[in-house]
Amino acid sequence: MTKVENGGKPDVKSGKSEKERSNKRSHKKEKQKPQTKIIIRHLPPTMTEEEFLKQIDPLPPHDFYYFAAPDWSLGYDATCRAYITMKNYDDVFLFRDRFDGYVFVDSKGAEYPAIVEFAPFQGLVKNKSRRVDSKVNTIEQESHYQQFLTKLEEDREAAKGGESKLEFTLDRKKEEKITSTPLLQYLANKKEKRREEAKRRQEEKRRQRDDDKEKENRHNLNNK
Repeated sequence: MTKVENGGKPDVKSGKSEKERSNKRSHKKEKQKPQTKIIIRHLPPTMTEEEFLKQIDPLPPHDFYYFAAPDWSLGYDATCRAYITMKNYDDVFLFRDRFDGYVFVDSKGAEYPAIVEFAPFQGLVKNKSRRVDSKVNTIEQESHYQQFLTKLEEDREAAKGGESKLEFTLDRKKEEKITSTPLLQYLANKKEKRREEAKRRQEEKRRQRDDDKEKENRHNLNNK
């Protein structure tokens, strides 16, 4: 709707933007494609893909088809399902009318009424293959690996002849003597004082025991 402002004159700018928005909405609706991808749920968990195709034969013309095996982590709720993207929009409703509620029976006689509905994701699943690693299965061509095999064979031959040698190529640095520091000296003195104090206390306890024992002996002699 065109806005009227400035003394009753239509606002051309506002009217133009409203028209553009209307055209965009209509153009967006035209771009929306009809849903042609369906999913068939609640298929017997023991059903194979061959059995499914045989029971729905003939399979309508399609751009995409995928049969999903059951997820056994769901326990008794595990079922198979299938995805089909029809080429013809009319086949979607024909297939739904035919198999929505259709009872599939497994090998044990259990019945599974199928559910046919539009797939939540209407796009096609792209098969993104992982990039092949050029280093796969090329270790035999590596010079380091070939040198390792040669050295290993030489060591085996030497071991058969009674010779055994070990070679180390690592350079070991000589351990540097740790010089004393004021802090280390303080800790050493403190530890030595503790030792002397503990030794002194033990000596006092020993003397006390000897004195008590001597007093007890004197007391016994006097009583006799």
